[in-house]
Amino acid sequence: MRAVSISTCSIILCALRSARKRIAEAEALEVQHAAAQAIQNLAFETSTAYFALQTALHKYQVEKLNFETAEDSVVMHRRLHEAGNISDLELAIEEASFSEIRVSLQKAEIEAHLLRENLNRLLGLWGSDTQWKIAAVVPAIPQVDGPLTELEATAIKNRSDIQAMMAGLDFYREQLKAAESVRWVPQLETGVDVAFEEDAYKIGPHLQYEIPIFDRGEARIEKLVNLYRMRLRQLENLAVHVRADVRSARDKMIAARQRVHFYHQQILPQRAKATELMQVQYNAMLAGIFHLIAARQNELKAEKEYLDAHRDYYTARAELERATGANLTPRPPLLKGEGEKKETK
Repeated sequence: MRAVSISTCSIILCALRSARKRIAEAEALEVQHAAAQAIQNLAFETSTAYFALQTALHKYQVEKLNFETAEDSVVMHRRLHEAGNISDLELAIEEASFSEIRVSLQKAEIEAHLLRENLNRLLGLWGSDTQWKIAAVVPAIPQVDGPLTELEATAIKNRSDIQAMMAGLDFYREQLKAAESVRWVPQLETGVDVAFEEDAYKIGPHLQYEIPIFDRGEARIEKLVNLYRMRLRQLENLAVHVRADVRSARDKMIAARQRVHFYHQQILPQRAKATELMQVQYNAMLAGIFHLIAARQNELKAEKEYLDAHRDYYTARAELERATGANLTPRPPLLKGEGEKKETK
């Protein structure tokens, strides 16, 4: 009987050891997926910060051109005012407009500086490592975005937070299996007791076990069942939100792409053509200098709006990659001429 008892205890201990191992593995896997999701979120934040900085640097260059154009305009107005050809009101309006453009230039410079510091923070850089440089011209967008089908299924398969939630389900499932497998096993407790008897301390072993007659572990099992169901509902809710995030990011990227193409193919060429024709009119003395300056300012304004649409596209693309947990590969070739810095006259 003693041999049978020892064998039975060995089997029970092996079963408990195996259950604890599976529980620990499930818990470790959940932590790993949660850490992976945190890394993906940081990568998304860093990518958007990079695109925002690059756009801000490009817009700063445009604001400088706009400032130079406005400066030429206000100088001409002051000369005309000194000659008595324009009123004080016209000069005051032009100088107020010039002051606003000066403030916009300062604002663009400060914004670029703050975005650079934000990127330094995300990259964990300090000291001499913060002296990096990037191109002050936004990159061209790809011709196509790759296949945009089955994105929701890809997100459910690849998202680390989904995987972490599923690992949490496995954790509670293993705990439930372990609790059910030992519900009829007596709870054994061992230790060492110290007692003071007959003017002396006595030390001896302590052994206590509880026979599961009245407490069969129903409360613990029911608690684990409820935790498992709660985690399952959380997983279903997360899956719904993930699918919605994927659809929203996809739609925003498509809409931003359409705006970029419209500016690149329609608005920017039209504004450049208007400036060119106004230059011809000015050279032929059929239009004044202020008409030419206004045309140039409208062209620069359209370019700034184009840069905003460009930034929105890359932000939406990064958001879609984060939402799906996968890169939009392969990278297609770039649009010829798009995103290139224009020469100024």
